[in-house]
Amino acid sequence: MDDGDGSPRSLHPHSHHAVQLTTLSNGCIERFFRTLKEQLLWVRHFQDLDELQAALREFRDRYNREWLIERLGFQSPRQARQRFLALQQAA
Repeated sequence: MDDGDGSPRSLHPHSHHAVQLTTLSNGCIERFFRTLKEQLLWVRHFQDLDELQAALREFRDRYNREWLIERLGFQSPRQARQRFLALQQAA
């Protein structure tokens, strides 16, 4: 594949959009997925896709509303987002 100028993309150091992910760089999402599995997916049996989707929405809403996250200063994700947006508006 080329960039339209006849040169291969591999010669352009800035043409790669994917980031090499390591355990350190994606640890937050890995921790979230672990929690999701431990708190929901491994402990419940779902009759159909609709039931699973409803449970995932409920888990997401409860997580964002109630879970206190250390890296967010022991705030819920919703509280942290509201604080971030307030700081942006104040700036």
